[in-house]
Amino acid sequence: MTRRARKILLPSLLVTEIAEATEDGAIRIRLPRNSPHEAYFVRPRQEEAHVGRRLNDSSIPSRVQFNLFPLVLDTEGAPWAEANVYLLSRIKDSQAPAMSTYSSIADDLAAYRRYLKAIAFVLALSFWSA
Repeated sequence: MTRRARKILLPSLLVTEIAEATEDGAIRIRLPRNSPHEAYFVRPRQEEAHVGRRLNDSSIPSRVQFNLFPLVLDTEGAPWAEANVYLLSRIKDSQAPAMSTYSSIADDLAAYRRYLKAIAFVLALSFWSA
């Protein structure tokens, strides 16, 4: 069975950043036994949310979380970094993202990844037959 690049939907994506073990909200992530380190720590990424006006004109920090986040996988089933960073940046720049739009973009990116693999195969064949 041949694997193809594809899109999946994550029920929820919470954007995190590396943290120190002593920081508030730090979450411990265990690593495999054969890893040189035992674990590392992350915390939910906080961004300023400008919801209404407060008396002192300050904003409220909120977690960066997206529901039904489309994730593009390569032929090995691993996330395709470039496509997913592109999607995340587009979604984060949107005031009210319509996830169905970004899901369609992810489908197109998966099709593009399949095209790149096919063209690489054709180029490899033409190189060896020349």
